[in-house]
Amino acid sequence: MRHAAESGKVALCIQRFARDEMDNSEYRPPTKHARVNFAIIRCLRDTGDGDYVAARLAARHRLVPQFLWSAEQAIEKYLKGILTLHRVSALNIGHDISKALTLIEEELGFEVPLTLPQQEVFKLIAEWDSDRYFLNHVGVKGNELHYLDQMVWRIRQYCQPLDVVHYADEPSRAVLEQNVKAIQGRELTALREGALAGGRLEKMLVDKNDPARSALVWKNLMFSTSTRKKVNRRNHMHVSNAPLWLEPDLIDDVAKLLKVPKPIQEEYRQLARRRALEEE
Repeated sequence: MRHAAESGKVALCIQRFARDEMDNSEYRPPTKHARVNFAIIRCLRDTGDGDYVAARLAARHRLVPQFLWSAEQAIEKYLKGILTLHRVSALNIGHDISKALTLIEEELGFEVPLTLPQQEVFKLIAEWDSDRYFLNHVGVKGNELHYLDQMVWRIRQYCQPLDVVHYADEPSRAVLEQNVKAIQGRELTALREGALAGGRLEKMLVDKNDPARSALVWKNLMFSTSTRKKVNRRNHMHVSNAPLWLEPDLIDDVAKLLKVPKPIQEEYRQLARRRALEEE
């Protein structure tokens, strides 16, 4: 009975989502394709929204590795959401956001346009390579959060079913191309046009009692209910050397206790040998 009740709640949730969030036209029951889309949105886009807010919170408190990790997680989920909502598998992407972006271009046939500063921050996050254990150097200029905000605003707009008008429609390439063209034509100043129906960030913005709202809107020109055109933000540069770079001779001992990718292990072994030769 409990299982049946929970199943009923899930079905009711899907129906309400379909009615209230996806479309204002006459209600049509969601197809299986639509139900999969609803699941993907919750699994990837909504979760990515939480990672994005966590990245902003970490940046505000100058927790650089945590900022980079959460930023990578947010971008990864948005890109995987774009792929899977349009039925391209994300099984072999891992944490490689560059691979995910390339796959969108190759499989879906459109680009996600990023400005040069946005590309630089994307590259920084990608090359950081989900380094949760501080195995490599870490460094930021201090302006990364601003460009992350812009990237999220842009990338996230593609993370919705773009190949349908109504959630219960059959996917259409023509509809996809039309929606992509509309998104690509939006300027960074057209903030309201980038809002997503039923989006988690959008819900945070309107709910002033949401505990995550303050982290979202803090010095954020892209997601805010304010009409401000600029914010005062100090750029705090941060650079730290990896512990194993300082003492590369420890690599074999550390690798016995902690998962260190083999290419990184070999780099530190070579570094240890070079330094040993220099000391002779």
